[in-house]
Amino acid sequence: MEFKLPIKLDKEALEQMGLKSEAIWLFEYDIPSAIKNQHGKNVKERISQKFSLEQAKKLVKLKNWLSFQLKFKLHATRNLYSSWFISQNNLELAESVAKKLRSELEAIGLHEYANKVRIIPIFTTEEGYESFMDRKAEFLLEFIGEATEKVEKGIKDGFMSESALWRCKKTLEVAEAIKEELKDHERYNELVDSIAILDDLINQYEALKAEQKQKEAKN
Repeated sequence: MEFKLPIKLDKEALEQMGLKSEAIWLFEYDIPSAIKNQHGKNVKERISQKFSLEQAKKLVKLKNWLSFQLKFKLHATRNLYSSWFISQNNLELAESVAKKLRSELEAIGLHEYANKVRIIPIFTTEEGYESFMDRKAEFLLEFIGEATEKVEKGIKDGFMSESALWRCKKTLEVAEAIKEELKDHERYNELVDSIAILDDLINQYEALKAEQKQKEAKN
């Protein structure tokens, strides 16, 4: 669904209906799983009979691309499996991602799924809005937690891939950008502390790697 931006809302009318005047924006889609069996002996045995091998490969690649766009470009936070919260400030960028996603799905021959890619505003009561914010805070804390575990393992092992480190740094960047949207939430301080811990661990890991390089240079 496309919107002409910026959208003008009658905030007074919404409040008179008992709704919060601030919209919650969702990026929604429905992309089928190409993998039916994770334990097949080869790729052909694992893919769904609905798709050709070529379609399956493209779907997996497309899902990876979309996950990257949502998390690291749009700074989106998960609502449901195929539904993500996006900031109103990122609506135009979100629509460009949606257009590309539709185009790629159509190119694979999955027109019915391309039609299910949409960006929608949700208007809810104060209580409903708080419930959405609870899910947003929970996802963000889990997102930071996953990165924290990766860096902790990297410190323990003395190594992590450059791509993994980059994603952890990007997670930190995204969390820093989103945290102020939750400044009035009861878990805000927990979020701030989690961000600080991740930042400190990344610095520890980079210091460890710098020390390793110095030792290698001396040898």
